[in-house]
Amino acid sequence: MASTVVAPSAFCAIALHAAIPICHSCPTLPLVEAAIGVLAEQTIVGWYTGSPQMDDITPSASALRMVESLETSNIIDPVLLIVQNRGLAACVNGTASPASELLQAIGKDNTMQWTKHLSLNIEDLNKATKATLEALQQKYRLDDFEDHLEGPATAPFPDKELAKLVSKMRG
Repeated sequence: MASTVVAPSAFCAIALHAAIPICHSCPTLPLVEAAIGVLAEQTIVGWYTGSPQMDDITPSASALRMVESLETSNIIDPVLLIVQNRGLAACVNGTASPASELLQAIGKDNTMQWTKHLSLNIEDLNKATKATLEALQQKYRLDDFEDHLEGPATAPFPDKELAKLVSKMRG
């Protein structure tokens, strides 16, 4: 992920510099807790998700449970990022999309429901789009924590190739 800035409120903003994939199936709390334990040096500020359906932009019940479980004394206002498949498809087809068409950032509203749309900005969107296209063209395999647990030692966690891709996005 390129540097992405999410503003949970008018008084604060969160700069995200990496998004680390945890699982490709329905997440379970023990799996997520184990991954968080491995990522102890990272500051976790939220959860990201995407639907397998092209037009589905609604967060799943499991994504809502996961972001809710991140709310602790260390993470007061976790953020839920939802990948927008139509915007991602436009990027793949070479049409640049604004950040709001690629990712949707959601926080809790005044009634403590996950419905508050947050301000979002992706720094150097063109560079991020170019690196994403390159990864797709090279048929880059993205391994998550679940792959690491299930597969051979060829699926390190966090994914070193992903780290190289993120570095390329940052410039």
